Parts: sequence; C-alpha cells; structure tokens
Amino acid sequence: RPGGAPLLPPARVVEVRGLRVGVIGLSAPPSAPEISASIEWVDPVEAARAALATLPPDLDLVVGLGSVADAEADRVAAEVPELAVLLTTRGVQADAPRQVEPPAVGPLIVESSDRGRYLTVVRTRLGSDAHQPLVEHPARHTWKTWRTTRSQVVALRSPTASSEQAPVATEGEPDGPDPDRLAAAEAKLAEQTALFEGEGRGRNLAFVSSVPLAEDLDGETDVAGQIQAVKDDLVQRADARARSEPPPLTARYASSSACVTCHVAEFARWAHSDHARAWESLAVRRETDNPECVGCHATGFGEPGGFGELTAANTGRFKAVQCEACHGPMAGHPGDARVAPRPITPERCRACHDPANSPDFEFATYLARATCQGGAPEVMPSAP
Repeated sequence: RPGGAPLLPPARVVEVRGLRVGVIGLSAPPSAPEISASIEWVDPVEAARAALATLPPDLDLVVGLGSVADAEADRVAAEVPELAVLLTTRGVQADAPRQVEPPAVGPLIVESSDRGRYLTVVRTRLGSDAHQPLVEHPARHTWKTWRTTRSQVVALRSPTASSEQAPVATEGEPDGPDPDRLAAAEAKLAEQTALFEGEGRGRNLAFVSSVPLAEDLDGETDVAGQIQAVKDDLVQRADARARSEPPPLTARYASSSACVTCHVAEFARWAHSDHARAWESLAVRRETDNPECVGCHATGFGEPGGFGELTAANTGRFKAVQCEACHGPMAGHPGDARVAPRPITPERCRACHDPANSPDFEFATYLARATCQGGAPEVMPSAP
C-alpha cells in the first residue's frame, strides 16, 4: 500500500508431513488503472531479496511463487539464485521448464497456463539444501516406476490398505500379504531408490507434468463448486456496479442499437470485424456464463450504467465488443454536448489484449481488424 505497508505477506513457511517450505510471493505490475493507482508495486528482484531475509534458515526448500512475465522471471532467476524453483503463470504461453545460467545455474522456472484449464505438478526428490536449484529429471518412466512400486509395497505391507491400493486377491490366496510378492516388490523398490540416490546425490531433482482439470480431481474439495461460487460472486459484483449511478458527467451505456441510427456505415464495417464475432467465440466454447470471459467479449460488463446480470435481455443488448467498448459510454449523444467519445489508445486495448490473451498484440495491426473508421477493415475468415 502507499506508505510501505505490504498488501499481502511477502513470504510464509508451509509445513507439510515434516517438510518446511519457504514460499515467496512475487507479482507483475498491475495493469488495471484503478488498482495501480492505489498500490505501490515493488520490483520482483527487490521483493524476493527482501523476503528471503525474513525466512528462517532451517528450510527444506525455498520457492518463488507468483505471476511475472517471461523476461522478469528470467531476471529473478539470474539475480536471486537462492530460490530453488520459480513457479509463475504470467508467461505468454506455458513454456517448457527452463533454467538460466549466468553467472551460475539458477532456479528452475516452471510456467503454468493462467487460463485455469491445467494443473501443473512438480514432483521433487530433495537431495541437497534448501537453496540448491531443482534440476529437471525428465525420465518419466523412472518416476512412474518408482512411485508405482512404492505404492505396491505400501499396499502389500498394510493389512488395512484401501481397496484401491491393495492387490486383488484370487481364489485360493491367503488373506495376508504374499511373502514372495512383497519381497519382489521391496527388491524392485530398493533398486529404484538406489537409482534415484545415485542420480540425486547433492541435487534436488524435479519432474514436471501437466494434468487437465476435470471432475475426477474434485474429491472432497469440490473444485467445481468453489469455481462456481467465485463466478457467482463476480456476476453479483458486476451487477451491483452496473446498477450504480455513474460518476457525475459520466454517461451510461446506450449499446450499439443506439449508435447505428446515425453511424450506419461505421456499423456495417464493424459488423465484419473480429470484435463483432467476439460473443460467438464464447458460445462455441460454452463460456457465455463465465464472468472472467464475458468482460472482454461483451460491452460495459461491470461498469456503472452498463452490463450486469447475465440475463437474456442484457446479453442481447451488450454482447460482442461494440462501439462503446472502444469509445466509452455514449448515452445522451449527440443531444448532450458533454458526452464525447474517448480516444482509442494502446493502453485501452491492452485491458483485454494482454500477454495471456493476445501474445502477438500490435496496436496498428489489431486496430485495422476491428476499426469502424477509414475504409473496410481486414476481414478475417470465420472460425470453423
């Protein structure tokens, strides 16, 4: 916050099953003007160094966690080698795990898509100190064999193993564990453990994989229910803002049905642009009720005097990226001389065309595909 008080704790220690992990929070500068005006952003390298000084020395691993762009992630890894791994979601795309080397091998950088459709899993085997970087060990079959064999040994040793873990008994088998099968599994586990101990001596090994999010991962946490609760809360907040009175001398949203009365030629050009088909792309993906998507595929969502509750009437009026998404709310124009269109700036476009959604965004090129001015825009082929 302005004045130096941190908005969130810069670091914390998480203890699970005897392991103590130090987690440091990092962030890219906020892009929304209403947020950036109310907080003071700290450079992630500076923030990481300051947070490291607050962590206790008896940790098993030190993790950087946050949302920083690719270049910033590389800089943090190069200048803060005390981190073992840097987990981030802000990259243009979910790149393969990487490490920067000048002046020494830095922390492993692991990116996960910030679209929320995959869970990135980092399996680790610690063989060194907390600040030693994780080293990717990509032999998937080795990790799988080790984990499967270990589960078999646990199931064979435990007479109360769950039905999912315990081996299926066949007719004539004794109720207790089979000594020969247990001995064979233990021998195989010892062999695999020795392999990891040899390759991981003095190193912290890691294996990174992505798992599609689905209902089979819900379990007792009810992920789907929590996500729906967040969506419902976002819609309620947007509806409350839409019903609120705009600030003095600020117009309400009229929707493009009012604009077309006078601006027929401009509306015709817009109708062939990507912006006019923005709602269609949500319909194809069945995301028209997702408030995280609606804000950029409709007009005035969550704005005073704009689009609030996701009703059929509101959707019919405000769907797609209409005139007022670029020019600002225009209700009262042209009769009210105080209502005037806002200039279209790169900053206004980047509110939606950010690195995650439009990694190749270039103002002039994108404007030509969406503009209603100066001749017919480039007409992009319809999606299949």
